[in-house]
Amino acid sequence: MENKFQIVVYNIIVWGIISGLIYGLTYGLITEFNELIPGIILGVVIGGILGIIYGLINGLIGEFIENKIDKIIILIAQKQSKGKVVIKWVIVGLIIGVIVALINGLNYGLIKGLSSLALGLIHGLIHGLIFGLIGDKVQTIESLKFNHKKSFYRLFDGLIIGLIYVLISAPLYELLIHSQINWSMNGVLIIIFGFYGLIFGIDGVEIEKKKIPNQGIRQSIINTLFLSFWGCIFATLLILIFQVIQLGYTLINEVLVTNLATGLLFGILIGVVRSGTPAIKHLVLRVILWFNGYIPWNYAKFLDYSTDRLFLQRVGGGYRFMHDLLRQQFAQKYAESNNTNCLVNQ
Repeated sequence: MENKFQIVVYNIIVWGIISGLIYGLTYGLITEFNELIPGIILGVVIGGILGIIYGLINGLIGEFIENKIDKIIILIAQKQSKGKVVIKWVIVGLIIGVIVALINGLNYGLIKGLSSLALGLIHGLIHGLIFGLIGDKVQTIESLKFNHKKSFYRLFDGLIIGLIYVLISAPLYELLIHSQINWSMNGVLIIIFGFYGLIFGIDGVEIEKKKIPNQGIRQSIINTLFLSFWGCIFATLLILIFQVIQLGYTLINEVLVTNLATGLLFGILIGVVRSGTPAIKHLVLRVILWFNGYIPWNYAKFLDYSTDRLFLQRVGGGYRFMHDLLRQQFAQKYAESNNTNCLVNQ
């Protein structure tokens, strides 16, 4: 998408949906069972609003920030493009944190303004890390590969980040809203951060030979269901074991429904964050392109139609132009476009 407005709209919708889902599921995990639905709705609303703000900033200046990172931190940009995206999102998060702190400082005075600044920076840092690990690209998760070493380090990192977040943010919240710290809820947050780290230790390997169109996106959806199911089973059993140790067998029937609801939320959170986000980005992108008349809604049917007319050639799950001169023409246009962008960014 070359149109800046369309890029901004895409970012607003994508990150609004992703952030709303993450916040809704997280709020559901830290609220009491009798307030589960209101907690999820509140989380979706707050997360959606924050996601819209993050998407707006990313759509407006995200590319500018990445270009500056390319110049300032060349080694990171060359060796690890993922690191550049994470840094960009952290910067976006810190910018939003400062803006929120300034607004609160004008409304509530210097002391609360400084506390709000610290909270805003922490929230911005956490958001930036999570959104940066999710990434901007529509990168399908087609084949799951569990990396034990990577998962262990990411789990450890997540627990440490969660611990630091709770120890710093909880007293600041208490100062700002004059309420007592709910340490049990903050303990759940630490565990959630650990889960975030764990799921980003799972690598998504691309299928080399695709057989049908949209196979990557379909496989990402299947993997989302797979991770959600096993995440639900694992979380439910883990909670059940702890409650058996704490309460004994007599009260298990009373807490079983709660355990299943908590396990389900954990499972969906794992599936959505790790492999569901590419499907969300893909759907939003297709809707925007279709709405603006760039592509037909049934794109695979259009490509098959072009193949029947010998304009395209189907290769596995992909397509290529039949005529060599046409391929060369598009390749040349693409190279010229990249060269122009490089000159503009210098």
